[in-house]
Amino acid sequence: MRQLVTTMIFFFMLFFFLSCEREISLDISDEQKLVLLSNFNPDSSFRLTLSTTIPITRALGQEPAYPNNAQIQLFEDGNSCGDFVYDQGDAVRSPFYYLDKKPEVGKDYMIKISVEDFPDISANNQVPPAVGIGAFSLIDSMHLQEDNPDLFFYVFRALLQVDRPVVDSLQYFHITAFRMVREFTIVGNDTLWTMHKKSLALEAPVSEDIRTIFHEKGFLLKGSYFDSHQDKIALELSFFHNRAKETGGTVYLALRHVSKDYFLFHQSIGEQEVQGASENILSTEAYFIYNNVQGGIGNFGAYHEVLDSLKY
Repeated sequence: MRQLVTTMIFFFMLFFFLSCEREISLDISDEQKLVLLSNFNPDSSFRLTLSTTIPITRALGQEPAYPNNAQIQLFEDGNSCGDFVYDQGDAVRSPFYYLDKKPEVGKDYMIKISVEDFPDISANNQVPPAVGIGAFSLIDSMHLQEDNPDLFFYVFRALLQVDRPVVDSLQYFHITAFRMVREFTIVGNDTLWTMHKKSLALEAPVSEDIRTIFHEKGFLLKGSYFDSHQDKIALELSFFHNRAKETGGTVYLALRHVSKDYFLFHQSIGEQEVQGASENILSTEAYFIYNNVQGGIGNFGAYHEVLDSLKY
């Protein structure tokens, strides 16, 4: 009997200690840092957005600041390429900095940024070589008329084949699809035309090597998928077409060969989108964003894009 009582007391004490809340020393710094975001490619000049983090103790409704006095230098293989210029943006675009220079494949680009009262930040990346599209072919298609006689829903099933160079390292890709559409409105006796780029819904096979992302549309893909599928992937593209407001046209597929930093950054954002906001502030997985900016936060990533198209 005495042994039974002793055993019961032991398990009671064990349960008591395990059920107690443990005090955790949590050191959350209120120091503000710079946030750098820039995805660059050989077809465009360098451009970046620079903002500040919002402190944990922020006031209700407090927004990040966009410093207009930053000293931003770019280096190509260690040689200075000049300083970035500030642009205040407009009602649509946030303030940004730009440099009238297009990056080149394989060269190392380092950016250094200084802003008064903030720690200096730096980052570097390289543009990967282009990966060609061997074929982008239509398998079949269908379109359905909606209740509105002018509204049609299109679905394309297509096959993408890539021409990849033989390399020893793992490759990373970002695939998107879009339409260039001319929309028109009637104002009095005049017809006003505007050109728009509209993203398409894009579905890919289920695979551990593929990650759908919503913030940039399309999906991320590791080159290991192509290794096991003869450099081919089946895709499904879908979109609505309103013939009362827009012309028909062309469906474009964009194949981006991206740097590892580009891939990991967008993958981490995609994981947060899928998980949603966590109720537990200590759940670091739900809040982790990949960062390759030393001294600050953000991403300085490179890519090389190739396009192909289908008519409809």
